[in-house]
Amino acid sequence: MRAAVLIIVLALAAACGDASPRLAETSTDRLELEVVPAPDPLVSGQEATFELHVTNTSDRRVLLTFDTTQRGDVALSTGDVEVYRWAARRVFAQEPQEIAFAPGQTARLPLEEEPLPVAPGDYELMATVTGVPKLRTIRAAVSVVGSAATEAPSPQPTDPPELPPADE
Repeated sequence: MRAAVLIIVLALAAACGDASPRLAETSTDRLELEVVPAPDPLVSGQEATFELHVTNTSDRRVLLTFDTTQRGDVALSTGDVEVYRWAARRVFAQEPQEIAFAPGQTARLPLEEEPLPVAPGDYELMATVTGVPKLRTIRAAVSVVGSAATEAPSPQPTDPPELPPADE
């Protein structure tokens, strides 16, 4: 059943023609988590958004409960070293809230970062929603590229300086 749902989600994402990568996984028997990083590819030192989509895949109403105003988190790691965590420098209010999902309903939870403080390279992205019921963490490979503003210009060949004529 989970494989069928994932295939359907991937087919729908492809049919929509969205240029952003969609990384999805069935997280419970009732809720599915998807993360859409933008831009594609992510750019070092530039604004980035990790939009978490939570969809009720069941035929019943589902309640997702949060203890704070934090809705999710994204981390980037390379090897065994975590180099970025969206929630690391943020403070969240202790305000319990709930999202009620009708069958088929999707909630979009954007996590915005400005600028993305990681160097260009390949990373493992881990995305999760912080509510209950617990959703499985999505893990996927992503690349971060450099921008013209963050990269040093490449050296250009130059002519050797002309020397003044020698006095005779």
